[in-house]
Amino acid sequence: TPDRDAMVMRVNSSTGAMIWARTYPLLIPGTNSPDRGNGDGLAISDNRDIIVDGRCDTGNATQNYQAMRLDSLGNIRWFEVFNRQGSSFRSVQEDPNAKILLSGWLGTFPTASSAMLTLLDPAGGVIFQHKYQYLITALGSTPTPANPFYALCGTVNLPTTLSFGGTDIELIHTDGAGFVGCLEGTYSLAPVRYPVNPVNWQAALASQVSTFWQAPFTRWDMRDVPLCIQRPCPVCAADFNEDGGIDGDDINAFFQAWEAGESCADVNEDGGIDGDDIRAFFRLWENGGC
Repeated sequence: TPDRDAMVMRVNSSTGAMIWARTYPLLIPGTNSPDRGNGDGLAISDNRDIIVDGRCDTGNATQNYQAMRLDSLGNIRWFEVFNRQGSSFRSVQEDPNAKILLSGWLGTFPTASSAMLTLLDPAGGVIFQHKYQYLITALGSTPTPANPFYALCGTVNLPTTLSFGGTDIELIHTDGAGFVGCLEGTYSLAPVRYPVNPVNWQAALASQVSTFWQAPFTRWDMRDVPLCIQRPCPVCAADFNEDGGIDGDDINAFFQAWEAGESCADVNEDGGIDGDDIRAFFRLWENGGC
């Protein structure tokens, strides 16, 4: 405190003695505030590179998610920061095609966040980015053996009409492009490559006596919740929220459906959800018609 940086260390597998250890401070141009960040997840690639994800604040109070690729000695190959988006949390994986899978949350956790899944190429370029409604964060993700499918899990806040209320567990299985078939949305965010100055450090090594303990546990029967039941579309598109009036609330309801790619947002019924539907909606809304 107040400086906190991502840290990686390599130790001897037999003795625990440190081979090397480094922190990775970001050098943010034009700021006097120290970067505060951390490494949350780590994976070893097939070529023995080290891939790390986590989060940082780049000199302000807004969280950003980050990822870096190191060689086996801890030297940086690339370091990506996705500004003002959230956190890549705990889970980073390499799939059988050497693509890098990051998961975590997008937005402000836990009040206004969605689980996110980002797929990068081996050089750190973005292949796709997805967010998943109701799932407030992804605590783990993995490529499945039947590549190129992906899976993620985490905590979910479901509408009271669909669940017992409170916080539940969710498991999502996507296709190779990150799509589930409902509830997902795409976003597009270009990473920033800030300068990084690796710093070597020496840690103290101490052996501790281990203690065996058995935690109590409770088994719960899980349930399937049909989140993707197709609701009927509004009879009158201008009254999109179907409250009997045509006002600004209908605009908000329409754009939520449009951004989520819901079929009801296809107002002009041409089979696609695009700018033509926005124009068709506003023609109806301005005229108060259906």
